[in-house]
Amino acid sequence: MSIAIRKAAIDEILQVQDSIEEFTDNPYTEQDILARLEGRKYLGLVATDYENLLGFKLGYAKSKTQLYSWLGGVCPLARRRGVAQMLLNYQENWARTEGFETIQVKSTNQFRGMLRLLLRNQYDVTEVETRQDPADSRIYFLKALTQTLFLLN
Repeated sequence: MSIAIRKAAIDEILQVQDSIEEFTDNPYTEQDILARLEGRKYLGLVATDYENLLGFKLGYAKSKTQLYSWLGGVCPLARRRGVAQMLLNYQENWARTEGFETIQVKSTNQFRGMLRLLLRNQYDVTEVETRQDPADSRIYFLKALTQTLFLLN
């Protein structure tokens, strides 16, 4: 089965969100998303197998040089098939092309798969906000998209 990543409309992102259990307790509405994106450059993505929506990723400009990777997820039946990695790769490539220098991401301890994905892809932990329930502790990550060239003498 072939998986494709493409730019998405907000209604497609909401459709995927509705199929992901982690969002069922507190789903974002179209109004929530539009309010957050208003006046900002953003990128919404979906992963498909040409018949089904499998995952999504939504990020927006926090500044001219930083993209904030805000929301994302993969449907349970599509997990462990590289979908999240494909979405992340597309987002990073788009961000570089658009002139962003860094990507910031926030996650929590309860989303271990996301934490592993970020660490595998050279995202650095920059801050931790502890909560009474450790599963709810927030972890902030940052990745530099530009590479500094070091010249050897």
